[in-house]
Amino acid sequence: MDLPSKGSSREDENCSIQENSIDVLNCPVKNIIRGNLKILYTNANGLPNKLNELKVLAQSDKSKPDVIAVTEVKYKNKWKLFDSELKIESYSLYSNDLSGNGRGVALYVKEDVHCNLLGLYVDSKYEDFLVLQMESGVDEKLLLGIFYRSPNNSPESDEEFFLSY
Repeated sequence: MDLPSKGSSREDENCSIQENSIDVLNCPVKNIIRGNLKILYTNANGLPNKLNELKVLAQSDKSKPDVIAVTEVKYKNKWKLFDSELKIESYSLYSNDLSGNGRGVALYVKEDVHCNLLGLYVDSKYEDFLVLQMESGVDEKLLLGIFYRSPNNSPESDEEFFLSY
């Protein structure tokens, strides 16, 4: 995680994305979170040694993301990690099974945002994913997911993965 980072940016009619090692996505979302949902994404390749940088970024006046999405939470050679090691003040942490064999994914959501972790049952060989349902009002819901696929996966494996959802 390189902070601060420069990169190119790209926009479509509804969202703007800054491409770099930490991507910030701003999309208008009707009343889910004050009219806009600010998401920060990073592939950590081992979050514990970068957690302090992420905490500073999460608390800075400039960023203050509503959601922080992290892939490759665990180191390649450390197979056990506990949620308690990854806390960020004023955020709720949702993660997949960090004691499993995968690299791990995590979603940090501001504590004032109501979320439910959805239990998706997919073939056990695909464990690096997480889906939340965010709510704001009676009929307003948003599904937010994070999925990690290794760049070493075959195209066939990726297709099987995506078809399983």
